[in-house]
Amino acid sequence: MSQRLTRRNLLFSFGGGLAVSSAGVAQSSELLRSAKHGAGNGSVSPWLPGQATALCIGVADYEGRAYLRTPGADAKAVSDRLSRLGYKVHTLINPTFKETLRGLASFRLQSRGAKLTLIYVAGHGIQIADTLHFLTRDAFNAGDIRPEKLVPETSFLQATGDQPRQRVLILDCCRTAPGVLRDRCIGNTAIAPSGQAGICVTYAAQRGGAAYDGIGPHSPFAHAFLHSLETPEMEFERATRRIRLDVIKRTQGLQVPWMRSSLLLPISIAGHLPQA
Repeated sequence: MSQRLTRRNLLFSFGGGLAVSSAGVAQSSELLRSAKHGAGNGSVSPWLPGQATALCIGVADYEGRAYLRTPGADAKAVSDRLSRLGYKVHTLINPTFKETLRGLASFRLQSRGAKLTLIYVAGHGIQIADTLHFLTRDAFNAGDIRPEKLVPETSFLQATGDQPRQRVLILDCCRTAPGVLRDRCIGNTAIAPSGQAGICVTYAAQRGGAAYDGIGPHSPFAHAFLHSLETPEMEFERATRRIRLDVIKRTQGLQVPWMRSSLLLPISIAGHLPQA
């Protein structure tokens, strides 16, 4: 592997993990009822307008040594592919902390009637206790991280809504933790929402691992994800296994994508899958 393969975690120390969300009985029943409607013809039914929404965020323009090459291009490429699949997509490139929060609030409102919501995030990330935190463009000041400018993964999950639907969060970020921030960020370590079904969180890296920026036009994870979107009708968890194999090969085993899921039914990026 090339020496130029750079990390999306700057030289941070290791740590972290994630709590898995659990299924709520009422929401589970509603999801199952919704999935049975119109199912069973043996093929994927493409999304109708408004049924699938996506928010793609990429931050590359960090100051100084924190600069990354590919997240902006990664987010734009994913946005373009999803748009062609019928998603209503909103894209944020190099947003600040406030711009990110506004974008999440707007996305939640625009997704009220959606059957599937998807958020893709690329940029620097750090793991604090059980939660991954995304670094917005203004999260650095003279080389130091500003804890108040970190966006926890819980904020992204909340933006996918709380109505019965399938919800996908994809984080192309590192999952390593800087020891210097552990005490300063202790109040920002909320775990993933509990009692909720229909959530799938896919991480670009394993617990405590780095996500690489890569040496090509896209990161190793984004390249594999974009390749999977060439066959979007594939069941998502199967596609994620293929993504994992691709990334492991490209990084010689240094980066291992991971998934946490409370999905009740198989899903496809391309549309509705028939249910038994």
